[in-house]
Amino acid sequence: YGPPGTNKTYTAQRFARWWAANQQQITARENQVRTVTFHPSFSYEDFVEGLTAEATDDGSVTYRIKKGTLRRICDDALEAYIEAGENEAVPRYVLIIDEINRGNLSQIFGEMITLLESDKRLDAPNETRVDLAHSGDELVLPPNLYLIGTMNTADRSIGLIDAAIRRRFRFLSFSPDYELLYEHHG
Repeated sequence: YGPPGTNKTYTAQRFARWWAANQQQITARENQVRTVTFHPSFSYEDFVEGLTAEATDDGSVTYRIKKGTLRRICDDALEAYIEAGENEAVPRYVLIIDEINRGNLSQIFGEMITLLESDKRLDAPNETRVDLAHSGDELVLPPNLYLIGTMNTADRSIGLIDAAIRRRFRFLSFSPDYELLYEHHG
């Protein structure tokens, strides 16, 4: 978190790419790091899964379930986790949520809020599975999926982040480097 222009997103993306690729015996895959930006109209349907309308050749409309950003990276991370042998390193997958505080987090995360905790992940002591709202599919988050959120402190919505989200993330401050500004601009 920090004010605009302090390289929060840039740093998160560089760290995530480095961290995903910096594993012994693992060749990084292009899709291991993904970014999504939250905004006021972003929803559960965009993030987890939703219904989408499609026109058919005969002009009628059909509805199908479309996987959201979290569900797609979760599926890929789960596949990599399952493919890794018992004593093999598991590839890390990272989802960067830019401007996490701009969306309605309770609405966007839905039942996923519970699954963010490390002890609720697949093969963890308190493994928790949820039934998804639209498909009814059972979902559990794999332990090799990590989320990084960035927040702009100039946005007043940071105060609206509820305790359920706050306790599931660590907070690192990105403050302006005033010395650099002074040296450059006098």
